[in-house]
Amino acid sequence: MRRILLCCSLLPVATGSAEVQSLLQVRAAVAPRTDIEVQAPALLRVVAADLERSMPQVSQPVHIRAYSNTPHGLEVNLQAPQGMFAGLRIQAPGVNAQLPGDGGAFVWRWSRHPGFKQPATLEMTVTFSLLPSTPPGNHSWPLRISAQALAQ
Repeated sequence: MRRILLCCSLLPVATGSAEVQSLLQVRAAVAPRTDIEVQAPALLRVVAADLERSMPQVSQPVHIRAYSNTPHGLEVNLQAPQGMFAGLRIQAPGVNAQLPGDGGAFVWRWSRHPGFKQPATLEMTVTFSLLPSTPPGNHSWPLRISAQALAQ
C-alpha cells in the first residue's frame, strides 16, 4: 500500500497592478517502504555431537536483499521457536549481535542508499546455542526474518 501525504497552500501575492498572482507551495512526505527477500537453508540438522557442544553446524549463510526507499537502514527482526535455543549470534559486515534464544532484532545500516531497482544485500552467519532439551534430527529452518525501515 502506498501512502502519500500532500500539503498545499495558495498565497495571493500583490503585484501593484490589476493583475493578481498566486504562489502555490507543495510539500510531499513519502512513507518509508521496505521489501526483503530472504534466502536461508531449508533445514537445521541437529546431531548428537551438536548437542554435546550445544552448537549445530550451519554451513550456509543467510542472504537478505532489501529494496527500500529509506536512506538509514533497517531493523531486522528474527523470531525463533521457544524451547529450542539458549541464544543466537548474528555476524555480518557491520553486525555482531548476540540475541536471546527466542530471537530479537539488530540494526543493519547500509553504506549506500538502495532503491527498488538496486537492492542492498547482507550475508549473515547465524550461530545457534542449543538448549539441552532440543531433540536431534532435521528441523525446518527455525528463523522467521522480517524488517522495518529505520526512521533515522
